[in-house]
Amino acid sequence: MKTPTESWRANPLPGTPEEEERLENLPSRLQESTNGSGHYTAFVASRGGWLYCDDSSVKNVDAKQVVNQKAYVLFYKRVKA
Repeated sequence: MKTPTESWRANPLPGTPEEEERLENLPSRLQESTNGSGHYTAFVASRGGWLYCDDSSVKNVDAKQVVNQKAYVLFYKRVKA
């Protein structure tokens, strides 16, 4: 499943006014290593770009790399519309 890396409009939650606009963005995502060893890495949004975090290593990556990885956990943050 491809996930957006930019802000996107979310459907209103049940019980909230329909005119209330919500935006969600993806500040980070976690994925498990491909060999099933229980090793996890993370992509984290930072200052308009993305970082890849793997144990003691952190490096800048392109948003295409983030979208093309299988996610284990996605973290979303509500932002003002």
